[in-house]
Amino acid sequence: MDEGMRPLHDNPVTGERVVSLTDPREHPDEILVGQMTVSPGGRVAAPHHHPTLTERFLVIEGRVGFLLDGEEVTLGHGEHATVEPNVVHDWWQVGSEPAVVVVEVSPGRRFGEMITHLFGLAREGKLSAKGMPSPLQLAVIGDEYREEIVFETPPAVVQRLTLPLLGAIGRARGLTASDEAHLEGEGTAEPDPRALAALTPDGRLAPFH
Repeated sequence: MDEGMRPLHDNPVTGERVVSLTDPREHPDEILVGQMTVSPGGRVAAPHHHPTLTERFLVIEGRVGFLLDGEEVTLGHGEHATVEPNVVHDWWQVGSEPAVVVVEVSPGRRFGEMITHLFGLAREGKLSAKGMPSPLQLAVIGDEYREEIVFETPPAVVQRLTLPLLGAIGRARGLTASDEAHLEGEGTAEPDPRALAALTPDGRLAPFH
């Protein structure tokens, strides 16, 4: 692979295209940073929260709408957002031009396993039009990565009662929560220099001011 090229992950259902800037498997603090391009109309699959993760977003092109703990904002070039653990959030591209966002997930190793699997399932035609897998596949992923992501529906009590059982059924049917092939992506791409410039020497998104 050319020194300037990085792994590429594409989700044709949600309109997300991510170029990996760091590999959390190699970073000493398991930091995952990616350059995410979101096509017009693109958005994350559903409102959710992360019990143990912090996410940071820096918009370098276009506009992105965020719902953060019930408050809606629209961010443009140079603006940023931080999502602390357990804060319910949602986001979507705004306007007619693609949005380009640098995203940091800390810690990000297990999150990377999960999200690249979802992207891979999307490329295989195994997600719904809203970007969600089948109920059994979702249960397998949700049961394995319950500390990384929790969707807001169905209610938390329902998820606690049903995910272990449905996850076991899904695994018995050969469904998996991650896939090494998906983790490696579908090819490579050259990062935007603006995204690389937003990183510190130790492979983190630079502090917001």
